[in-house]
Amino acid sequence: MTVLMPTHNASRFIREALESLFAQSRPPDEIVVVDDGSTDDTFDRISPYLPRIIYHREQRRGVAGARNAAMALSSGDLIAFLDADDWYLPDHLSHLTQRLVGHAELGLVVCGWRRVDQEGKALADVEPWHWVPRLDMNAWLLWKPVFPGAMMVRREWLQSIGGFDESLDISSDVDLMLRLALAGCQADWVREVSVCYRQHAANWSRDTAKMARSLDMIHTRLFQHPNLPAKTREIEPSVRRSAAVWLAWHALQSGLAKVAIAQLRRASAMGNEPTDTLALGWQSDFARFSRLAGVPPLPRATTDAVYRRALGVDEHMWAEIEAPMTASASGWLRIGGNAIAGLPRSILADKDHAARRLVNLVRPELTPTAQPVSPRTVHRWWGHLTRAGVVPAASRGEVTTLHLHAFMQALQHRRWGDALHALVFAALGVWLPRGGWAWVRFGRAGARRLILRQ
Repeated sequence: MTVLMPTHNASRFIREALESLFAQSRPPDEIVVVDDGSTDDTFDRISPYLPRIIYHREQRRGVAGARNAAMALSSGDLIAFLDADDWYLPDHLSHLTQRLVGHAELGLVVCGWRRVDQEGKALADVEPWHWVPRLDMNAWLLWKPVFPGAMMVRREWLQSIGGFDESLDISSDVDLMLRLALAGCQADWVREVSVCYRQHAANWSRDTAKMARSLDMIHTRLFQHPNLPAKTREIEPSVRRSAAVWLAWHALQSGLAKVAIAQLRRASAMGNEPTDTLALGWQSDFARFSRLAGVPPLPRATTDAVYRRALGVDEHMWAEIEAPMTASASGWLRIGGNAIAGLPRSILADKDHAARRLVNLVRPELTPTAQPVSPRTVHRWWGHLTRAGVVPAASRGEVTTLHLHAFMQALQHRRWGDALHALVFAALGVWLPRGGWAWVRFGRAGARRLILRQ
């Protein structure tokens, strides 16, 4: 088992990274450090370790090139990655090695990580499996839960796809995961937080334009690949919209409001959703991106100002949009009283399509990426809307879609009682107007696809 460590001007941190390797309960058999053209005192800092590591210095190639160079110098069958400014907790390699050795069908395993500040102070533990339960092509495309330090992969899989793409300045790790998935590499979580990811100015890219170009190139290449499954090809619009919204969130995390606005406008141009639904979707996506990254949510005042400018609406229209956003932020789906409170006016005014739009609005709350919602709450909420006349009698069965999603959500969270109740509600929905069609759509899409598709 080999650990590959690329480094560039990280002399301040590299000793801590190396010491964490020697402190492992299951030490690596081989450590390969590639100095990617450092101009600081990296060599002086690591020289005491030279008898125990393979060290190579080369001209600047970028992190993808450094990882490929380290790979070429290594001999291990299992490959782990550690950047020079991060470090492993003591049982990291033991957890990942045991999982791969014990499951021959897996080519890649990924653990959780701890975000720390520049000085090493813990900020948050990131456990992405709560929001991305399965690591398949759709997960990598829609959520990109990628952090190389949390991964261990079989050498044969890395070699089969040619390693990292050195033409990509940014996101070469995202590209690697997608190519591994396309090649058939099975991946799974090791549900332990066992690596520390140091967040500082040098490793948080502010070049959103470059990131956008890289992601566009990666997505275009993937969706044009002849071996891509047809079902995955169908979600290309969703993937590109999701990428644009993620880029907006990333830009705003860096204080780049104008860039965030441009990306949100780009995302809105890829569909024809009403402005209130767009804003609610952005709010939900931003919250989930923050949870997945383990960072605090952006202030409402900051995000609302960006949403309003991206939508280009006046003060009066924004007031109508903002009300359901405020209600949604406090969890209006989970209320047990007035089910109409906070609903977008565009839905209340459009009785012919209200049921379907309500389903689309609420569905993100019923995916495994959201906190579990009780099926009884969904049933009660829909009942209020039906009695109030918001949902026409001819569309009552549309709620069956929500019950089917609640069923899948409960299964993923191992809430067996909720899963049974959701399935019963969904079965009863067959006899309601349009309820049967919900089952047909569920069957056509497939349960696996519904888990991750928004």
